[in-house]
Amino acid sequence: MQTHERIYILILPSEYGIVAITAPCHGANRGSIPLTRSISYLFMDVSLAAICDAANADSQGKLNLLGVFDQINVVNFPAKHPQCCVVFRVVFQKGQSTEQNFVIKFLNKDGESFLPSIKATSSSKCIKFQDKSVLNLIINVKNIKLTRADNFQVELHVNDELLKGVDLRIRQSVPTDR
Repeated sequence: MQTHERIYILILPSEYGIVAITAPCHGANRGSIPLTRSISYLFMDVSLAAICDAANADSQGKLNLLGVFDQINVVNFPAKHPQCCVVFRVVFQKGQSTEQNFVIKFLNKDGESFLPSIKATSSSKCIKFQDKSVLNLIINVKNIKLTRADNFQVELHVNDELLKGVDLRIRQSVPTDR
């Protein structure tokens, strides 16, 4: 008697086009699509990622950003940037679990942390709509120590997978005489 192994293909839209995931079906789960926790991040969409001077969100899901930027100019090092916000807007599809554990990482170009990572959960902070749920993650960062001109990235991770990154450039500016 010949047996055939079933392989399921899950096709998902992404910012890179269509992503296809193949998953063999084994044992007692035969006949069902075996989705694991490790691919749950594929069902989320980060519709906005930004660094700004200030941000807030109301109870209806409206997100307000003030002074979006991707570069800080410094005359002399070391320096401190007094305050900024890192903002991620995560959209969950209808029926998807909104209970996720996020980690926000602040990395230099070599992948080393320049600020401590921040952990966030989404279970109680999501705003539920008829067809989706939205999470507005707003992280206030104060007194960032800047020691050199460099390229940095602020990354949003879920289940050890990168969802989205935001670039931040630190540049030394030349003072002008007035």
